[in-house]
Amino acid sequence: MNFFTRLFGLKSNMDNQTQTLSPVVADAVTHVIPENLFVDTAAPESPNAKPEPKTIVNDFLDQDFVSAGARDGFNFHSNEILESRKKEIKSRFSHVIDQSIQDKRQSRLQIENLRVEMAGISDEMEDKLANTIREMDHTLETLRQQKELASMDEGWVMTCLRRYHSGFLQGMRDYIESESLFGSTKIL
Repeated sequence: MNFFTRLFGLKSNMDNQTQTLSPVVADAVTHVIPENLFVDTAAPESPNAKPEPKTIVNDFLDQDFVSAGARDGFNFHSNEILESRKKEIKSRFSHVIDQSIQDKRQSRLQIENLRVEMAGISDEMEDKLANTIREMDHTLETLRQQKELASMDEGWVMTCLRRYHSGFLQGMRDYIESESLFGSTKIL
């Protein structure tokens, strides 16, 4: 212990030294280095982790319907346009669902053919392919249900329609505010 106190000095000795230093240097000595300078608190990403594949249905649902509605509400501000665009959104959604169903059917057929080719070679692979086919059947059924729900103004498409409608209302409010602001400043 004596060795270390001689080598590093006493704590009170350090305090005396910082008191004799100028205030700027003393502040620099006592300044704490931020932890995030050397430590990364984010969890490391696994090299095996695969990002979730984007589908055409997800791409459609992720569109910015609020901005489209706000633009249309500001430019057109009529109920006919609102209802027309909502029907267009439902129509495009049905088209996207049809495309996705067709793609899934094609993939299912390819997997079914592969399963037939693998028959008798590997029971494990045959079981895995059967599981994949069951999952694809479930996905196909979900897509069919969403298409039916869309025709009844329900299901996944309703989030798109609600976002478009709220944007349309905001665009109409903005139009009315701009008209009242600029309309009151007109010289007769």
